[in-house]
Amino acid sequence: MNTEPTPTSPKRISEFEKDRLRSTKFFSLFIISLIVGLLSGFFGFLLGYKFIYNEGQDVIRETVITESSVSEEASAVSEAVSRIKPSIFHVTNTEGELLGNAVVVTSDGWLVTNVPTTDSSVIKDIEGKEYKIKNKYFDKYSNTDFIKISADNLRPAVFVNSEQVSLGENTLLYQNYPGFGEQLYKDDLVNIRAFVDEENSTGNYPYRLILGRDYPLQFNGGPVVNYQGEVIGLLESGNVILPARAFTTIFDKVISEEKVVRPGLLITYSNISRGLIKSEEERGVYISSSSIPEIRKGDTIMYVNNISTDTDREFNDIILDFQPEEDLEALIIRNGEQQTIKFKL
Repeated sequence: MNTEPTPTSPKRISEFEKDRLRSTKFFSLFIISLIVGLLSGFFGFLLGYKFIYNEGQDVIRETVITESSVSEEASAVSEAVSRIKPSIFHVTNTEGELLGNAVVVTSDGWLVTNVPTTDSSVIKDIEGKEYKIKNKYFDKYSNTDFIKISADNLRPAVFVNSEQVSLGENTLLYQNYPGFGEQLYKDDLVNIRAFVDEENSTGNYPYRLILGRDYPLQFNGGPVVNYQGEVIGLLESGNVILPARAFTTIFDKVISEEKVVRPGLLITYSNISRGLIKSEEERGVYISSSSIPEIRKGDTIMYVNNISTDTDREFNDIILDFQPEEDLEALIIRNGEQQTIKFKL
């Protein structure tokens, strides 16, 4: 008798097994999706953001930018640092302790700093070469020292009029002193005309520029530069900048005559636009006394060399843009009539 093999019945999968398989597939898909999502986010993060770090420090600034702008900004920062780097010198005591920094003004050895110096202070270039101070002149108005060292072929920094900086403008601070390592910070100007009262002021120059964060002592006296590598001021302390304009107006006199000369105003005045307005046409500064023959008591000065005196700046501050004995021209109102006069400080 022939026997046929009995066909094997298909194995039945229980509902429990089906649920387990479905759960396994779902979990696998979830893990794969999660990994793909994390990788996409990570690479997107790298491409979408640029950070500037200081070794061991927190992120200073985070900016959403495109890939092309990353390259442009990095290039601008690199060029700015290469321009200012040779112009930064260090001020130390005789034990080699860093007191602050100085900035090169001329190729033959004139430097400027707002860090207090003495005749025994040691000046070092970025390579560590030491120089003794040959001559030193102090400007009380800006609280800066003009220092002469025996050196040639230095690279002078380019200083710009700090009156022309903008709120929110990007700035750079660079430092490379042995023991601290190479440090580069990027920051924004959060105040471009901060008033410093006499009690808290160092020197008589009343205004400061303010950065977004504080900086350590090793940056004091160092240049704060724009993206062109131009000096807009010297770091005074913390986040406070002494504007370049406070000391650049007397560079020529210090270098040529080796002395600090500031113009004397020799007049007493009131700013009419601050509460003494007599009419819409009569604005500027009202002269209450004068030792300059061409300027009389009762005159109202509206312009000096085409610079309006009807501003928030003190008239004395405007005058400091000029040099002693320089010929000046003023538009004034005298006895109700406009006229032009010429005078010297």
